[in-house]
Amino acid sequence: LTAAKIAEESNNKKDFALTNITIGDVYSGMGNHENSVEYYQNGIKQLRETVQVQGDSINLASALLNAGDEYFNAGKYEKAMSLFYESSFICNKIKFRLL
Repeated sequence: LTAAKIAEESNNKKDFALTNITIGDVYSGMGNHENSVEYYQNGIKQLRETVQVQGDSINLASALLNAGDEYFNAGKYEKAMSLFYESSFICNKIKFRLL
């Protein structure tokens, strides 16, 4: 949370987005679906904006995959599949393989 605050205060949108995704990962690991989804949604929204400017599609694809995993684990399969497909589309487009 401190890292997110520092990134936001320094107006570093990419780092702020990535920090939000990481916080979403932590909440996911803790089993807190509601907070995890909130941070994933915010981080993904921010990453979409930075991708248009900086072209960082790999982090967006990874974030979509992680968020999809959270939805899958929560039994929300349609939402999970939507995120998985978008992540896959991005990876195929840039010829990148997520492991």
